[in-house]
Amino acid sequence: MVNLFIQHVLRPDKEEPGAYGHTSSYYGAVEQQGRLTLHLHLIAWVRSSLSPQEIRDRLLEEDSEFQKQFVAYLESAHTGDYFNGTGLEVIQMRYQDALLPDYQDPTETLPVPPPPYCDCKADNCVGCDKTNSWWIYFKRIVDSLISMVNVHNCHQNTYVDGTLHSNSTAKGCKDNKWGKCRGCFPWPLFESTTVDSETAHVNMKKREAWINTFTPILTYLLRCNTDVTSLRSGTAIKAVLIYVSDYITKPALKTHVFFDVIKSVFQRNKEQTNTTKNGQDQARKLMTQMVNVLGAKMEIGAPMICSYLLGLPDHYTNCTFVTFYWKSFVSEVRNSWKSENEPLEEVKIQIKRKDDKVIGVSPVEDYMKRSVELESMCLYEWISRCEHMSNRTTSEILHTVTDEHDLDPTESILENKGDDCVSDTESMQSHSDDAEGSLKDFIEDNSLSADIEPVLDDFTLSQKTLVDGQDEYDNLPMISTQSTQATLKFSFLESHPLHDTHYISMHPEHERYVPNFVGGLLPRHDIGDRDYYCTTMLTLFKPWRCGMDLKTSENTWDHTFNLFMFEPWQIKLMSYFNLRYECLDAKDNYHAQLKQGDADPLQQFDTNWTTLDSNASTIISPEEIETGVSSDINAISKSITVPNREAGHSK
Repeated sequence: MVNLFIQHVLRPDKEEPGAYGHTSSYYGAVEQQGRLTLHLHLIAWVRSSLSPQEIRDRLLEEDSEFQKQFVAYLESAHTGDYFNGTGLEVIQMRYQDALLPDYQDPTETLPVPPPPYCDCKADNCVGCDKTNSWWIYFKRIVDSLISMVNVHNCHQNTYVDGTLHSNSTAKGCKDNKWGKCRGCFPWPLFESTTVDSETAHVNMKKREAWINTFTPILTYLLRCNTDVTSLRSGTAIKAVLIYVSDYITKPALKTHVFFDVIKSVFQRNKEQTNTTKNGQDQARKLMTQMVNVLGAKMEIGAPMICSYLLGLPDHYTNCTFVTFYWKSFVSEVRNSWKSENEPLEEVKIQIKRKDDKVIGVSPVEDYMKRSVELESMCLYEWISRCEHMSNRTTSEILHTVTDEHDLDPTESILENKGDDCVSDTESMQSHSDDAEGSLKDFIEDNSLSADIEPVLDDFTLSQKTLVDGQDEYDNLPMISTQSTQATLKFSFLESHPLHDTHYISMHPEHERYVPNFVGGLLPRHDIGDRDYYCTTMLTLFKPWRCGMDLKTSENTWDHTFNLFMFEPWQIKLMSYFNLRYECLDAKDNYHAQLKQGDADPLQQFDTNWTTLDSNASTIISPEEIETGVSSDINAISKSITVPNREAGHSK
């Protein structure tokens, strides 16, 4: 279902736009809710879209044409209202439909496809009649689905006074120190979409307080609860953005925890492993116990565990990520400008045996000793498009490894680790560890180097797995099955220790990777060490072979940064680097307002609560609607006129 949604609704990398425009990228994470059912959190990026800050600036400029088109896009992409009347009227419509002999629950049926489109507008046109009938049916079904699966009820698990039901399995949405709904219900209501001239906040048109915004076509297709929102502008929206980003990138358990669980299971079952029982039964029992313990440790339920065992993905994306330990490169640059008395910043390397020599291999050296043809390539482009590859062919490597070492290339060497993300905390710890212990701990014993070393070099000594203290076996990427006809090959400089055995593979523009900056957050431009920020940005975007190439001794890093002519795409990237800090500031500012009592925890938008008009003094709750309708159900069933079902269906 998720793949169909991506293919037909988002339509990434297609000429025709999807439901939200031309989707350039997307990232979705599979999560479990409190009842252990699985759901998907997905962020989609629309091509040529502006950042939240840029949108805010444009709206504050009072650009009427931009505001008009922006509002029109938002209203076409999602809504918070029913098509046919109010919530009460829709519930009455549902009861009427339920009394029909051929009624089917829309949550248990597949969507009916539309007829061939016709807009000739001729009199008595059968095609136009079918199209109009289908749209009537579409709106009626969407209203029914929203009323059934999207309406929020703050007292679903509690009584009106807030006490829990005796059979309740959850604490409810008001279990917080404010006693307010965590889902921000009821939502403020607006007669039409407006833009606040002071804060640039967009108040979307909304006439229903108890439903989130949704996309009608998505509700019609999936037939379940789907919430859709636009992360656009405003302080609170930035707070939401950082929350969503952190939510879908939650770090997993550490590796040592997994091994500790496995060890504990074996220790508790020593007697079983020494018995003469069927080996398959013992293995199955041990596996079940390991899965149960890991599930408890990771706080995941049976559905999520089963999805892993079935090989289903826990995330969806159209990007390939490359792990980038950026601090090693910045440290190399800064070391070039330190005096003899100043301590050098640590730059870790990997020590390997080559023939009878011990050599040091570093991704930093790969960039510094790149081919002359790549002289003008900046570090960011290098990380995104270049890899360190062995001269040996893939078929030779796999044949050698499989025959001589009995390794399954599918299950061991070719694990798809191309988009694995290491948490900032873990990577910072790894980055700061001192190189202690015996030299033997850091030298690879390549007694089988003639066979196995090219395998490791082909996959791990690339920009996908920039070493920096990480085990090179941890991030072995899968061999790409895409066409590499446009891939270019270049040689390292002769001074590179692996000049004779390896080469540089540069991917075409459309196959570039997305750098995943690991080792800590990038410095911000407005607060903190200005020299360090300028050094980092110049290291990323100005070509260099040694740190002395980036500036002269007469100029400071700040002066050099201001003089350098950055490309437009580089300037845009630097603004994106600061977006996370803007979101963190917004989050802190919002919580500060809550503590001071200047903001309502319900309000994720910088606006005052309002109603549709001055006459609307109260908001009817869902339970009040249900009670009112239930009391009149008999009268409704007697007074309704059964509509012609054929008029609501395509023929």
